[in-house]
Amino acid sequence: MWSFLIAPAFQPFTVAALVMLGLLAVEIVTAVFGVAASSLLDTTLGIDTGHYDTHAGSIHGVDGPFATAFDWLNAGRVPLLVLIIAAIACFAATGMVVQIVAMNLLAPLPALAASAVALIATVPATRWVSRMVSWLIPRDETYVLGGHDLIGRVGTVTLGPVIEGSAARAKIQDRFGNWHFPRIRPGTPGLSIPQGASVLIVDRVGDEYAVIAAEGRLAAGRDPSNGG
Repeated sequence: MWSFLIAPAFQPFTVAALVMLGLLAVEIVTAVFGVAASSLLDTTLGIDTGHYDTHAGSIHGVDGPFATAFDWLNAGRVPLLVLIIAAIACFAATGMVVQIVAMNLLAPLPALAASAVALIATVPATRWVSRMVSWLIPRDETYVLGGHDLIGRVGTVTLGPVIEGSAARAKIQDRFGNWHFPRIRPGTPGLSIPQGASVLIVDRVGDEYAVIAAEGRLAAGRDPSNGG
């Protein structure tokens, strides 16, 4: 019944659909294990997830004409990986619809022509889908979160150990209840903190946060910034 999906005219869209399913699976699996791939990608590229400056009208970590394009596509309101998945899904779905309609009318379009039509339709479709996602998973409350707002928060080392020269990361919750997975570094020379340990963010150095070991009530999950 679905054998037409492997026909040359449908191959670009079938491949796109498989890629989309693969990325979606990666996102779901990594989210289950506590470190969503979308958060890691945003952090790696220097794009603060959900950090959209409503006053400046820009996305932190993205400048120039790309910021305008990303803003129009609702990047910053949804993670970049989610935006990519939405774009691929729109391309695959639009292309298949175009080819099925053409096939029922006369014959499928050449793959290149159908891809061009699908690409044109993908741009507005991605904007609509990403906006729907941002409504289903609201992020407005984190748009004004600054890079230094995580200082004083307690987190857990998810990739360690935390030593000089290592690529360590921590799982940290902001004051709105959203989780972040920034790169971290020792806050003092010679410091070594194992994976799974609790850390306290004491400073921001470039794209990384300086941390020290959280002890006592901090390690038990008490946050000094909330007065507890």
